[in-house]
Amino acid sequence: MRITQNMITRNYLNGINFSQENIAKANQRITSSRRFTRISENLADGSRALKVRKQLAVIRQQKADVRDAQGLIASAESNLQSINSVLHTAHEKALRGKNDPLMSVRNEIGQEIDNLKDQILQFMNTQYAGKFVMGSANNRSAPYQVDANGVLTFNGVPVDDIQMNAATGKYEYDSDGAGTMKEIPYDKEIYIDLGMGLSFDGGGEVDERSAFLVSFNGLDILGYGTETYTLADGTTQDIPNNIYNLMEDIVDMFRGEDGQGNPVTYNEEIMGTMLDKLEKERENMFLNITDLGNRDNFLERTVNHLESDEEILTGTRSELEGVDDAGESIRLSMYQYSWLATLKMGAKLLPQSLMDYLN
Repeated sequence: MRITQNMITRNYLNGINFSQENIAKANQRITSSRRFTRISENLADGSRALKVRKQLAVIRQQKADVRDAQGLIASAESNLQSINSVLHTAHEKALRGKNDPLMSVRNEIGQEIDNLKDQILQFMNTQYAGKFVMGSANNRSAPYQVDANGVLTFNGVPVDDIQMNAATGKYEYDSDGAGTMKEIPYDKEIYIDLGMGLSFDGGGEVDERSAFLVSFNGLDILGYGTETYTLADGTTQDIPNNIYNLMEDIVDMFRGEDGQGNPVTYNEEIMGTMLDKLEKERENMFLNITDLGNRDNFLERTVNHLESDEEILTGTRSELEGVDDAGESIRLSMYQYSWLATLKMGAKLLPQSLMDYLN
């Protein structure tokens, strides 16, 4: 077979291009720390790497959600601890007012408790990351507001009018005064997926056992509606189940008039009942704080578990996609040596004019 100069030149150039291509690929692997950039280069490892990447993305999103939930719970716990402290102070002051017959002293104590109840409302309307912590699904406006008539509302509904539907577990109110019950606005529970196998029940609602609740309903904290008590003389008295309204009634009785200027007669029995109820609500507040602490501990364990899974998957991904820097550097040196050797060989095989051109 006759070997022409063109054949020698073509093979020589192919060899040079092949060496340069190997050098470029080796450099790319070193700079990217990946053995391949397309699945077609390694179908087996590439397919597995894609699955690992997807799992990593899910875990990192779950971890971010958990961290956000921890911040929300920390905010809620801090506010409840502040409210608990306020309730403790209010109960002590109210006891002192109950035991002091001087109207001037009771009036002064009433003013102090009035200021304390306003603090509670501020804590209940706290925001975290642009969301109202105690507003359930309400992120539009402060959940607790006092209207022009001095009536406390939650998401626009008077708190004393709210009832719990035992069958559905939803908060409702009489929307037209004729017994037409309607759910209060934004009474929705918000959950996050923690990797426990998110599932839904037959009604399309999230199965509570498969997700984590991250919303808080202020009605669960401050209470709602009223309770009727029968006094020793046979008369009845409606006493609020809501802490804010309960404190307001205590203030009115100490002052001798309500917020609208209507006279309020001091009654020892009613005051004693309201103080007992206030102390009970403080105990419930402590239970709520304890529950938040338990939930935060659960989230911390979840984060540790997710971080462990992330570390394992990151190692697996590195094994599938990563490169051995030392070995790849040696190969790069070999490719560069091969390229230089090819150039030197060309000096003997190709005409001098072509070598000058290549140089």
